[in-house]
Amino acid sequence: MIELKKLNITNDPSFLSDKSGLDRFGEALLSDIQYDVSKNKRNVFKRIDRAIKKYPNVPQFKNALMSYYMINDDHEKGYKYNRYILKKHPDYPYATINLAAEYVQTGDLDEALDVLGSDFSIAKIFPERTVFHEDEVFAFYHVVACYFLAQNDPGKAEDILDNLKEINGQHFKLEILEEQIFRTTMMMAVDRNILDSDLSDDFEGNYTGEDPDYIPVYHNKEFEEHIYQNDIDAYLPVVNMINDNDFESSDLILPLQHAVKKYPQFSEAFSSDRLGQEHINFHIHAIICLCYYKVPLALKHLLEFIDQDSGFYEFYIGDLGEDIIVPAIVKQTQELDELAEFTCNEGVYTYSRALAGSALVNAPIYGDFSMKTVESSVAKVLDFYISIEEAEIVDRDFLGLFVSNLVDVNLKSRLDKIKKLYDQGKVSKGIAGTYQEVEEDTNYGTSQNYHKPLPNSLEEFYKSINKKWNW
Repeated sequence: MIELKKLNITNDPSFLSDKSGLDRFGEALLSDIQYDVSKNKRNVFKRIDRAIKKYPNVPQFKNALMSYYMINDDHEKGYKYNRYILKKHPDYPYATINLAAEYVQTGDLDEALDVLGSDFSIAKIFPERTVFHEDEVFAFYHVVACYFLAQNDPGKAEDILDNLKEINGQHFKLEILEEQIFRTTMMMAVDRNILDSDLSDDFEGNYTGEDPDYIPVYHNKEFEEHIYQNDIDAYLPVVNMINDNDFESSDLILPLQHAVKKYPQFSEAFSSDRLGQEHINFHIHAIICLCYYKVPLALKHLLEFIDQDSGFYEFYIGDLGEDIIVPAIVKQTQELDELAEFTCNEGVYTYSRALAGSALVNAPIYGDFSMKTVESSVAKVLDFYISIEEAEIVDRDFLGLFVSNLVDVNLKSRLDKIKKLYDQGKVSKGIAGTYQEVEEDTNYGTSQNYHKPLPNSLEEFYKSINKKWNW
């Protein structure tokens, strides 16, 4: 992407209009139509149609119609119309860029490469041009970055992102591309399809603890029967049982043990429709309750529960980890160094490691821990990863997630150690951003923390979880 520095780039708003011969009225009309298309406003289709008839030689209005089709999920019509634009206006860059985007979106990567060129040079694709508008450059290289993401190569997409930031660090496409890089990195980790060594198989975790003959023995049989037959929308009986002075708190650990030991059986039964969703969420009841009630040895069992492989994580935890497991871990923790040690253990799945890291960083929100204590344990985690000589064996995605958590709480005191990790190439920029962005967000407090204190009661917490996840 060094070629970007050699391009003659302008951000003059009139540049594109001048090339298409638009008058001032046409410029204003185009601007209004593009805005209305982006908001998918009513009657915009008719306005575009009238504009195309009035300005038949101006491809931008036709491009607005193509965008209208795409925004309304009529992709086939959008692709077809873009080919019409390319035929009518072969020198219009966006028609070529959109064609490449079509091939990337439909998975025809060889065709996309034919359009983009093996050098990925906008100057070679449009040799007659000596000057390019900034938006044209961003559009072209955004598609190139998406091509690399489709190839499961977020590293090259990150390189393009960094180069585009040097042109204009405030361009709207940067945020879109950052999100795409982040999402691709996440999906690659979940799907175990890592081609850029951002993670190795060591970070997929290992399922341990299978015991097909295990049968949990509950003290409270009513509690047992309820949690195995009802999803978390049926929470009032659980709340009432938990608040009963005779409730045996150790019953909250048994669902975690049961989930681990019988995971293959539960997974197979659910896949074959012999169990419904309401029958495999018993552990969620227990974890929600552990956010409010301290139980001996619960931390040990919570960490064993999350210390499994990626398949286990997706089956039992998924998107609920930050909402219920993080506060539960903090509630059951006495020494934060226990969590720091877990994040440094060998062979832990990336997102399991990240849950412990998130609990460590957000401990003052959910427990009686000072930020000074957090800073001490965080330093131990960062120092551990700094000390590893082989960068390729470091879980870069975990460190990206961990650094993001530190940014969320504005932990300025550890920026020096974070910079060392960046200098060593150990932090995923697709997740955490560049070090410059981390430093700026931390110093200026521009990031907002996802984590907030829990509601005052267990019943309120159940209600909030049900509302958020639409149980």
